[in-house]
Amino acid sequence: MSTIVEIFEKFGINLNNGEETFNSFSVDPRRFQSNLIQFIQKSPENPKWEKNYETIWKILESYLDNETNFAVSLLPSKNVSSQHTHSSNQDSLLKILLEISDLQSDLFDYLVSKILNYLETSDTNSDIQILGLQINIPSYIVSQFRYQPRINNPQALCQKLIELINSTTNSAIKKEIIACFPDILCDSQHDGLVSDLELLLDEIELISPTLDTLSNLSFKKENLLGITRTVLLKFPLLGEKDLPSSLKFILKASIILNDKDVFNDLRSKLKLDELADDSVRHVVYDIFRENFQVSNQLVELYSTCIQYNTLAFVNNLILPFDFLVVTLSYSIAQYSKSIDKFFKAAIKQETIRNVEKSSLIFIKFCSNFSQEVLDPIEKMSKSLIQNPP
Repeated sequence: MSTIVEIFEKFGINLNNGEETFNSFSVDPRRFQSNLIQFIQKSPENPKWEKNYETIWKILESYLDNETNFAVSLLPSKNVSSQHTHSSNQDSLLKILLEISDLQSDLFDYLVSKILNYLETSDTNSDIQILGLQINIPSYIVSQFRYQPRINNPQALCQKLIELINSTTNSAIKKEIIACFPDILCDSQHDGLVSDLELLLDEIELISPTLDTLSNLSFKKENLLGITRTVLLKFPLLGEKDLPSSLKFILKASIILNDKDVFNDLRSKLKLDELADDSVRHVVYDIFRENFQVSNQLVELYSTCIQYNTLAFVNNLILPFDFLVVTLSYSIAQYSKSIDKFFKAAIKQETIRNVEKSSLIFIKFCSNFSQEVLDPIEKMSKSLIQNPP
């Protein structure tokens, strides 16, 4: 029986064979794929396809079981001649093989099992030195799943990866896997991950990566509302490091859902006075500023909230959050007057003591901000002085 090295050489790639040398193409990688597909693809013109596939898979698996061969297959391949491509580097052998539909399912299963095997058997952190590089094998495997042009059954792959997340205690690889979901699924398939991702929010160290991934997925409104309520429920328990991811997700959800209750809940739960880290305060301000600049909906939602709360005679009506939003509204000309009006109406109903308390908290929150940030605050202050409620 021919070896995989001999067969693949005929198709256009020179494989390393247990040695530390890069795999190199003698033809364009697309030509290599085409040659391999013709050999294993089921068709009337290829009656031996099944035997050919079994042969290829058996000897490929044996080849990849060698640790050096496998590690090199995760690295970018080279080109023997620049005539075949514009670049001297190409995707890894495994990434190119995963683009072949007939190989994909078995190869995905093999790679997922490889991740688990490395995590279970490695005494260190699964890093190895090869070809002058230090690579983390599980991390490099996960990178092969990203940006594939076509995945036959992305939902099945995601479920395998969810099972892998639940079966390992390695938080680093869990985060890498969570981050790759948006690159595996198309928009219409995102809802299938809702319940699985929601459960991951129970693990403190996974909150930020999970929320970052959720922010890059598209859900039906009812599913998005459910996740948003879960995040808001956990909001008081979040650490400062998880706050940016949480805010980005909730603000995006508020815009999509156009739900004043979601925004009002965030308004009451974001405690500016509890933010001790100066860098976190800057990030929080920037997140709000960016979202308010790209979406007028947030201004409208806030207007609805403050009007509703004023009419409902809510206790402790003015919060530090309100000073933050009103300050931001002064940078949006078409909304500054209306927000100013609603804000002053709320102040008129509020006790002086609580207004002073909330304003002092906000002043402390932005005490180390740049002049660019402080300018709108000065405008708000002048408006309150010149035209008091």
